[in-house]
Amino acid sequence: MKTLIQKLLGTGILGLALISHSLPVWAGQTILPEVEIGPTFARGSMAGARYSADSQQHITCILHSPAVSCSARDKTGKYFFCQKIDPYWVAAAKAITDFSYVSINRSSTGTCTTLTIENHSSHLK
Repeated sequence: MKTLIQKLLGTGILGLALISHSLPVWAGQTILPEVEIGPTFARGSMAGARYSADSQQHITCILHSPAVSCSARDKTGKYFFCQKIDPYWVAAAKAITDFSYVSINRSSTGTCTTLTIENHSSHLK
């Protein structure tokens, strides 16, 4: 009887070990910043905007080579727009993925200044 129980336990543990390799593993923290708009900036993550509780948030950059147009709307309806002809902006827009954090800045006079893209696994849903 003791041998049978040991055999069953050993088989069960082996089965769990084999099954555990096929299960998905989630590591690291998840940060899904929603869209935030200030007088001279817009920022947020693609997934944060997509999975927000409201239906109006977005953050978008569209490439019309050699120009890039970026826009954003936050949960209060505040809207931000910036367009620039710049090879660095083109390269940044091409780097945007579904796990990107996008930051768009302009000067107080309205001139678009920087487009920063951060791709990080913590921005995945």
